Amino acid sequence: MAFDPSAPIDDDEQLRSAKEALTAVRTILAIDSDCSKFFEKLGLFVLGKFAAQIESARVTRLSSDDWLGIRMDETEASKTTYFDSDGQKLKSYGVQTAFRIFGRVQINRDGPFFNVQSRAIIGGYAAGTLGSRIAQILHELAHMIYRPYAEGGQPLIRNDGGDSGQSNTNTGIVMNEGEGMANCRKEIDAYLNDPRYRFVEEWWAQENR
Repeated sequence: MAFDPSAPIDDDEQLRSAKEALTAVRTILAIDSDCSKFFEKLGLFVLGKFAAQIESARVTRLSSDDWLGIRMDETEASKTTYFDSDGQKLKSYGVQTAFRIFGRVQINRDGPFFNVQSRAIIGGYAAGTLGSRIAQILHELAHMIYRPYAEGGQPLIRNDGGDSGQSNTNTGIVMNEGEGMANCRKEIDAYLNDPRYRFVEEWWAQENR
């Protein structure tokens, strides 16, 4: 569902659309594919943590920029925390995959997560569409998961740092096909267009009641 920012947006409607995108990402990551493998076997686990943040995120006007969809950062009172692959606070960074939970997650009111009038095309999907929201969540998830130290000890994609060019490059890594890339666009298109994906979605819901 798309949103018109010229009219008030009902909070329940926002939450439904956020949950719809989170369900889609959960379904995509449950399938064995290049996309799910890119997330180092932690995709579903970390998505569960991130989903709670998205569902309670504040929707606010972050800046005059309508290209920014989701911002993850920290505050003095709420710092970013690092965890090992078992979900325990990270004490030392060794060979295991790790992840971080940012202290604060916000959704830009004027950005492409909800706003159909945003100029941003995310992963090839128009602003305010389900495809765009799925791509944005996968992008943020790639910021959260760290490769093992032996493989560089860096997140799957670099920090955007407010740089729209770097953000676009990062989205390309998540969406596109090629060496070191996730090829998630293929799975998003399949989810949006192939009814067989709905069977996986129904199975996942039954398994996790």
